[in-house]
Amino acid sequence: MRLRPRVIRSDRPRNGVVLAAGTQQDGPVPSIIKWIPIEIIGVYKSVSGLGAPDGSFVSIIWILCLAATPLWIAFAAREPKEPVPVRQVILSSIAFLVWTAGTESWIAHLFAWKSQIGSAILFFGTLLLPILDGVLKSMGIRQAA
Repeated sequence: MRLRPRVIRSDRPRNGVVLAAGTQQDGPVPSIIKWIPIEIIGVYKSVSGLGAPDGSFVSIIWILCLAATPLWIAFAAREPKEPVPVRQVILSSIAFLVWTAGTESWIAHLFAWKSQIGSAILFFGTLLLPILDGVLKSMGIRQAA
């Protein structure tokens, strides 16, 4: 039986060669945020801070930002005549869901779960988003742009 080789960090030497990645390893929040357009994060954080903490205003902003995420990727973040980056449209929307579930207390309150559930969603999101990206790529859904 052949065992899978151990995973080696990108900044550790392999066969005498050090890969170009730095020594800083991303935590769960930065890993998820990389998939979401900064414009969406900025609007969500700034506008949701204006509402009452009961969650009704914030949930409306959340729905609008969730709807705007794929639209932003598909239409505002690409050059004219380029194909829509379908993988990024899908993954950015999922990342927005994961990010808000893991960082927003009103979502935990809405679903009556403990804050640890949100943290678990965030950690699983960092694990599953790259896997889903690979699955979509193997299905032929290409990343344009």
